Amino acid sequence: MTNHQHLEPADVTKHPLPAESAAWYAGCDEELLPIGPCDSREQVIQEAIASEVFKENDDGSRIVLIGKYANIRVNLADYFDAEEFLERASEAMDNNDEGGDEYGDRHPCHEIDDDATADLQKVVRETIWKWQRDHGLHLKSWALRLVEGDEAVPVNGASTTATQEPTP
Repeated sequence: MTNHQHLEPADVTKHPLPAESAAWYAGCDEELLPIGPCDSREQVIQEAIASEVFKENDDGSRIVLIGKYANIRVNLADYFDAEEFLERASEAMDNNDEGGDEYGDRHPCHEIDDDATADLQKVVRETIWKWQRDHGLHLKSWALRLVEGDEAVPVNGASTTATQEPTP
């Protein structure tokens, strides 16, 4: 295995950039959060009430579901697989008459052993991680993950204020 001292160690299992601040969102179910992002719990409740975004229960009571969420961010290095890459490269070599002979012998990829494959995985993932970091690519998904909250706040008509306590 080759020594790669020129690469600074990177924990490629973590996202290369610091997490952005989470924000408050509200909706009438956990799947759809049309209100937000808001800076505070109170603001998201006020905006939900003003927009009449709430869930009506069977007993006629109304609630708005709120929580503090952050975008899911993609670590692109997670998506590199050395074995898949080498398999695609081998097939491309075969299609370009650069692979093995007519019997599939003496293929250039046959000299790549498990240690070399593991090293390729490590080096390329570190390179992708550093590239993503250096270019400031958060790669935010449309999906959100709950950071805190997950409350059902009662809505008692138009006079409801944002200081109401959540139901236990």
